[in-house]
Amino acid sequence: MRNRSLPGWALMALALTCAARDYDASGDNLSAMSDRRGNVIAVSNRATANSSQIRLTSINRYGNFNYDVYHTDAAMERATSFFVDGAGAPVVAGVRLWQGFNYIWVMKYSTHGQFLWENADTQAGCAAFDIVTNLTGDIWVAASCIEDQRFPVRLLHYNYAGNLVWAQNYNEGGRNYVRNLTVDFMNRVSLTMEVDNGSGNRYPRTLVFDRYGTRLAAY
Repeated sequence: MRNRSLPGWALMALALTCAARDYDASGDNLSAMSDRRGNVIAVSNRATANSSQIRLTSINRYGNFNYDVYHTDAAMERATSFFVDGAGAPVVAGVRLWQGFNYIWVMKYSTHGQFLWENADTQAGCAAFDIVTNLTGDIWVAASCIEDQRFPVRLLHYNYAGNLVWAQNYNEGGRNYVRNLTVDFMNRVSLTMEVDNGSGNRYPRTLVFDRYGTRLAAY
């Protein structure tokens, strides 16, 4: 589940925690989500003068912290979207800056706030903007890219362990912006994007791929 509003007690708890711990940092919060057990999970980008961090916080239905952890490493990373899988584990997508180039970046934590894995795509010039999972933990990530004078979208499918299953690019022409990503019970994934043709006109386009990465439709 995603994009649910935080209960009042959770908002207060998160606000108090940020005020107490992050007075010397700046950042932004992504929309909070709840899992099937009533826990509320929040992800935020934290930045100081010398580093960037991604903070993951889980609060249970009674207002107590399940975990409050920070992710940081040698690379500069920024979260843009996250999803809570069927087990209640958060998967986070965004962008990694490495040697002057942007790459799609994905990481996963356990239901107890333990780091499991992270992965960065090999195609430069892309940033992830949406992520979804199915009940078995497979992950799909949608990104917008810059490739010379082209601006394709890129869709990646990872398995539960973070291994890349397939990747597909699509270019409608003009600039292509990721707007929504969903997956159905047959693991068909639908990516909706907004296309700017450069002449002041914008229109939606939806792509549908099967579980093997074959494009079924573009409408």
